[in-house]
Amino acid sequence: MKKMNNKGFSMVELIIVIAIMAILAGALAPTLIKYVNKSRMSSDVSNAQTIAGAVQTAYSDTSSYDSVGMISSGTMYTVPQLMSNFSNFSSNFSTTLGAAVSVKYTKKTSDNKTPDQFGVKITTTGGNVEVKVYANTAGDIELYPTVHSDYDK
Repeated sequence: MKKMNNKGFSMVELIIVIAIMAILAGALAPTLIKYVNKSRMSSDVSNAQTIAGAVQTAYSDTSSYDSVGMISSGTMYTVPQLMSNFSNFSSNFSTTLGAAVSVKYTKKTSDNKTPDQFGVKITTTGGNVEVKVYANTAGDIELYPTVHSDYDK
């Protein structure tokens, strides 16, 4: 009798392995997506803190005092507007901030708002500077100094 030298896997074995891998992928995908979204939210909060720090640093530099007067207290600005429209303030802000940052987490929040780009509201009262950073330009998803409930999970 001749001995058959079978090498490899049968079709049934391959189908079983593929089915097991599909089940595992289906079970792990929702968890992975949740962690990716949580990471994006954390990145947005961190970027908001960085933006607020860059604004405060730019305000503290005496060379930007003339430009500071052009910024309307309580007006919502986007990061690109602050990086380009206010002369010395913009250069100090851009230097501190580095590359332009954008919102990473774009899923609609519980109040049905979609984050688009960071909004920055600077309020000055009697020499004090208060900076609030939002995940959208509507100003209803605050990330700094108080984190919106949809991001604080």
